Amino acid sequence: MHKNTNYTLYCKIPSIFYDVMLFPLAVFIALPTAAANLPGGGERNSVDAASPPWSATGRVNSAGIGHCTDVLIVPDRVLTAAHCIWNRRAGTPFPVTELHFLAGYQKERYVAHGRVSAISISPHYNADEPDRLRRAESDWTVITLSRPLVGVEPLTVAPIDHAALQRSHPKGIRIE
Repeated sequence: MHKNTNYTLYCKIPSIFYDVMLFPLAVFIALPTAAANLPGGGERNSVDAASPPWSATGRVNSAGIGHCTDVLIVPDRVLTAAHCIWNRRAGTPFPVTELHFLAGYQKERYVAHGRVSAISISPHYNADEPDRLRRAESDWTVITLSRPLVGVEPLTVAPIDHAALQRSHPKGIRIE
């Protein structure tokens, strides 16, 4: 019986090896070829996240277990996705004391740090909505910072023409 157990384990090792080790290796090897086929030959231009308009983008760190890319829309307000501040285990948003915004974040550096004092989640957001499209249409949150960020120019958000936006979307999608 001990011999069968070892044999079974031996048979499972190749499957695990292929799934866990070789697939990512194949993707890693294929990336340069795939990038070369993109417009521009795979060359990418780096931006300076410390200068406008890039400094308005940043990230919200959520309870030390996650983060999302976000944008500063006025000196003390950040627009982000609702799922970014949502604790799925608890079924509630993370406490504001566990959320932080880092403006102009790039390569472990940032221009400004903001503590969160309040969050305003879309009233229609439902983290458990099984229809991904329906969940996505209300997946937004406005974060209020405890004080305005100094030295960071917010990204201007244009007014929304709700009628034009509704006409451009498929039927059945609600535009707020």
